[in-house]
Order: sequence, then C-alpha cells, then structure tokens
Amino acid sequence: MNNPIAIIQRKQEGFTLVELLIALGLSSIAAGMVIYVFLSQQESYTAQIRVSALQQNLRTAMNILSRDIRMAGYCTSPDKETYSDYIDWDPRKNGMDEFLPMIHGINNILGVRKYRQQTDVILLVKASEDRRKLSATEHASANGNALFINNLDLDEDGNEDFAMGGRQFGVIMKSDFSDSQLFKIIQKGPPVRVANPFRTTYAEGDIVARADIIIYRIDDANTSFSQSVLERKNTGNGNQFQVVAEGITDLQLRYILNDARIVEDPREEEKDICAVEVCLTGEVEIGRSEKRTRSLVTVLKIRNT
Repeated sequence: MNNPIAIIQRKQEGFTLVELLIALGLSSIAAGMVIYVFLSQQESYTAQIRVSALQQNLRTAMNILSRDIRMAGYCTSPDKETYSDYIDWDPRKNGMDEFLPMIHGINNILGVRKYRQQTDVILLVKASEDRRKLSATEHASANGNALFINNLDLDEDGNEDFAMGGRQFGVIMKSDFSDSQLFKIIQKGPPVRVANPFRTTYAEGDIVARADIIIYRIDDANTSFSQSVLERKNTGNGNQFQVVAEGITDLQLRYILNDARIVEDPREEEKDICAVEVCLTGEVEIGRSEKRTRSLVTVLKIRNT
C-alpha cells in the first residue's frame, strides 16, 4: 500500500539549483546566438545601404561632372587667346592665373586649404544658355573696349544676366560660329566696358552670351560634412562652391590629346585635349571601424574641340 505522505512529498519536489543554473546557461547561450545573428544581419543590411548610397553619390557626381566636361569649349573654342588676371581659379597662383577659354587641370594639388591633398582640380569654360542675337543698334568694334548693348537681360526673364561682382564674364560670337571671344565686364555702362579689346567687329545677328566658368574640387574641410565632398563652383554665374556629392574622397583626371597621347597634367597642351578620363573614388564607414571604397571611371569625349 502506498504511503500518502511519501506521495505528497514527491509531488512537492521541484528543480534543483544545479538544474536551474544549467537551464539558465543554455537559454542564455541560445539567446546570445539569436542576438548575434540578428546584429550581424542588421550590420550587413546597414553596410549594404551605406555602400548603395555611396554608389548613388558617385553616379550622381559623375553625371554632373560629365555634362560639364563634354560641353567644355561650347562656343568658346574658336577663341585661341590666353587670358591673364581674369579670374582667380588656381589657388596656387594668388590671382595670377592664365587660361584658354576651354579646359584646364591641376594635377595632384598640394598644400592648399580646403583642397584635399593629391586630388585633381578641373576648370571648364563654355557659353551659357543665357544668350541672344545683337539687334541692329548693337555692336562691338574691332580694337575697341566698348560693347554697345541695349539690354543686359539676355534670356528675357526680367533679370539682368550680367552684374558687377559676379556674372561679369561673357562670350560674343559670330553668327556662323567662325570666331568668338571671351570678355570680362569692368563697367556696365552704357556702353559696357570690357577688359580686353575686341579682335574683330561684331554686329547685328551675332550672338552675345553669359559665360560659364566652372571649377570642380574635392574639399576635405567643409564643416557641414564628416567626410570629403565634391564641390562645384560656377564663377561665371557668381556662385560660390556648392556641394555636388558627399563621401567623395578623390578625383583623378587624365587627358587624351589629339595625337593619342595621354597626360595627367595638361600644362600648355589644353588646346589639344580631345577627351578626359575621369576617376571618382568614394569611401563610407560601415561600422566597427571598417570602411568600404568604391570607384567609378569613365572616358568623356569633348564635343567642341
């Protein structure tokens, strides 16, 4: 016959302390594995998102840069004159810059604030879309510094397209595009006074346009961003440097000349450039002090050489 007291005692028995500790340890290991897998997947997902964003930044930057490079020399390439002291575009020369009105480059710039070390700089010159034909009463005479123009609003939007202290640069060209000349306004007039004499006479039907003078650089001192950024400045429109894309750490350029030579520093051979190889590099942090780097390379044919 069973002892009722023993039965009651057996029913009241529970887990021992050792059993509880073993169960707690096993459950902790299982939970830790689940958390580790979750965090790993979360980090992997975050890394993919950041790398995708970097790749999109590179594509966006390349699209904008490509558009400007292809259009370098648009309506300005017939102008073979070298201009001095027009614009302070080369930070190494303190305003004593010289350039042809087409394309220029600085190879691996060093020791200049806000320009990332060992990166390239490019200058592009072209006529803008703000333009119109000269009327019967408008003209510019050869060897003169006066441009007789009735209205500085070239695109008829109600705003003047030329202004002192910004938007001082223009292009005047023959109606058949056989000749053109870059000019810098030093007095609005009337008549408008320009820095250099006109080489030929321009009259009714010829075209006057505002000039775009565009500079690209990598800036590693922009306090609004934790990483280097690609910046663009259109001096011809009176703009300061504006951010094109963040996370861009390098811009490298190679120039293909008409004789098929490839140079990294165009120097005095800008007039012979027919294409530009552009390499943009970006970097992004993906956690745990790890970084990913991506590059985008393309060759761009200059349409106006």
